[in-house]
Amino acid sequence: MPTPQRKPLVYLAVILPLLAAGGIAVPAMLVGSYAAHRGIPVSAVNDAAAAWIVIPGFLLWIPASLLIGNGILHAIPPLRRIAVRHVSETGGPDFIRSQRQLLRLFLVLVVICVPAIAAGFAFGP
Repeated sequence: MPTPQRKPLVYLAVILPLLAAGGIAVPAMLVGSYAAHRGIPVSAVNDAAAAWIVIPGFLLWIPASLLIGNGILHAIPPLRRIAVRHVSETGGPDFIRSQRQLLRLFLVLVVICVPAIAAGFAFGP
């Protein structure tokens, strides 16, 4: 029976910077795109419109960053060895199964979040 163990710190070293960088870049790009679409400066975007666009965008970024982070962990041999050892010790999902689960989550969120973002662009003040 697998024993619960903490994830190796390399997971955090790879995934957290991706999540943080995208957590800043994705909302900034979405608000910038909205402002350009409306022909207004970014500073004039109202808070409600920004929230309507940014929150679904960030929710969509979370599984995307995890997919990318897993890809990086798998692509770099020393990191892959650490990940494989952790999976074998804990009985967690391997790379392929993990990517499939994250991809399914991402696709569900695409179905929900992309229309919400589009509605924010179309009907925002």
